[in-house]
Amino acid sequence: KVLQTDRQVLQKNRKVLQTNRKVLQTDRKVLQTNRKVLQTDREVLQTDRKVLQTIREVLQTGRKVIKTDREVLQADRKVLQTNRKVLQTDREVLQTDRKVLQTDRKVLQTIREVLQTGRKVIKTDREVLQADRKVLQTNRKVLQTDRKVGLLRTAK
Repeated sequence: KVLQTDRQVLQKNRKVLQTNRKVLQTDRKVLQTNRKVLQTDREVLQTDRKVLQTIREVLQTGRKVIKTDREVLQADRKVLQTNRKVLQTDREVLQTDRKVLQTDRKVLQTIREVLQTGRKVIKTDREVLQADRKVLQTNRKVLQTDRKVGLLRTAK
């Protein structure tokens, strides 16, 4: 009965491990996607810097373009603000992913400990069974001896 329970626990642990592996795999994919998003954000920021440089050059060409330049700067500020929000969101996602990974590691460690305990229990159960067999064997010998002694007494 204990062995059956141990087997069931081991089977459930294997399923949990498999689920955790899938979760880890999904987390890795999310991290990879976040890295790509961050790379794109960097490229957009680099492009924004180039646009700002161009705007400075246009401002130097004359006062007639100043009104248009201000509108472009306004648009650039909105893009930068949006980019900052995207970067902040990416940081939060990465932080959440780290927490999930940390939790997954703790869960895996717990599963390892449970499996190790299960193995120890199985080992102990085997030792107990072996000891029980020895006791049964000894009891048989004692019964055999008792019968022989009983036969000897009857014969006398």
